[in-house]
Amino acid sequence: MTVHIIAAKPRVLVVEDEPSVRRITRSILEHGGYEVLEAVDGAEALERLAADHDAIDLVLADVHMPRVDGVTLASQVARHWHSLPMLLMSARAADARDALRDRGLTMEVIEKPFRLAVILDAVAEALGGPRRARPSEGRHSAAA
Repeated sequence: MTVHIIAAKPRVLVVEDEPSVRRITRSILEHGGYEVLEAVDGAEALERLAADHDAIDLVLADVHMPRVDGVTLASQVARHWHSLPMLLMSARAADARDALRDRGLTMEVIEKPFRLAVILDAVAEALGGPRRARPSEGRHSAAA
């Protein structure tokens, strides 16, 4: 009898208040081999993390959301689950980087809209894997 061990897919918590962007991001990540969990804002993400943060390998959050925004979420993740990788995404990435810096945080901010390869590469790198994008593929691209 042969026993096959199947490695679990990394789980990404996508935190995005815009349903269409959340749906597209989910599709891209699932296509890339990730299991996707969703939260509609930072408050819901914090509830999910508090309930079972060990079930989440990465948080990918929008910056501008109601109730708890992405920068505040990043601060809470850094405080309570400091080893949990997190990425932010924003149409105003420079402003997001400034807000993070003001709170003493550094993390990648992916500029929206983004290409499929850009988001997949950023997630892979945040999870400790290699990047696949060519150097000519910048962070300022179109898809989601």
